Amino acid sequence: MWLFLSFIASILQTFRNSFQRSLMASAGTWAATWVRFAFGVPISLAVMLVLMFIMRHPLYNLSFDFVIIASIGALAQVLATAALMKAMQASSFALGATLQHSSLLITALFGVVFLGDNLQSLQWFGFVLASFGMILASWPKGQVERANLKKTIIGGLWGLLCGCFFAISANAFRRSVLIIEPSPTIFASCFTVLFVQAIQGLGVGIYLKLFEPKNFQKALSSWKESLAAGIAGAGSSIIWFLALALVPAALPRAINLLVEAPGSIIIGAVKFKEHLSKRKIFGILLITGGVILCLFPMFSMQFH
Repeated sequence: MWLFLSFIASILQTFRNSFQRSLMASAGTWAATWVRFAFGVPISLAVMLVLMFIMRHPLYNLSFDFVIIASIGALAQVLATAALMKAMQASSFALGATLQHSSLLITALFGVVFLGDNLQSLQWFGFVLASFGMILASWPKGQVERANLKKTIIGGLWGLLCGCFFAISANAFRRSVLIIEPSPTIFASCFTVLFVQAIQGLGVGIYLKLFEPKNFQKALSSWKESLAAGIAGAGSSIIWFLALALVPAALPRAINLLVEAPGSIIIGAVKFKEHLSKRKIFGILLITGGVILCLFPMFSMQFH
């Protein structure tokens, strides 16, 4: 079940990123970040109300822990989304969307350093392979000019920062859903999404209104694109949160990478007329293969 959910959520997330990228050109990074939350709230609320009516589902197990942990996840996701937009702006849609998945490798390193986790030889090989893939995908084509090198490095750093924040948010959301219901349901997932999006929409909306009022108005005037990002964002988040709660967060993230990396290449080429060389595509494939090797023992445990 979690495999199917992760696959659907990843497809919706890739389209959401493309809608945000289009809006960013006219309204800026924070406005493009805000629309996925603010325009997603009505969708999440409608789904939750339908579930409450059909399932007669009461709210329970809400606690101070839920508020704190969900809020931490909400803040981390806002910062991750903004960093993702910056990575796409500095490099390309496909490369920026791929670099965000460095959260998988960062999580593995954090586990070794702070938790004493033991990585198998196959996992270390996967880490090295994925790291080489990142370098290969990020390195400028032809003669390395200072301007191009600086742009590529900045895009890569934004992507890595995005991965760190996504690693924090994924685990926080997993815990939040399980606080509501130890046996996670679509209702617990939807309520968590609604709570998180409401906080994010309000917080980023206040910032825009105070410091970027013109971009705030542009986001509202481009309501069709904003609504598309909100619908795709709400749908992917509800499904994504449920998948995160069913299995360890790294497993859905791995499926997300496997879907989003090639999907980002296709959308980047078709919608934004971006050209990725064979070397860059090969680098992205190495990243994907490396991540699979890093998580292979987890998949083996899951299916045995």
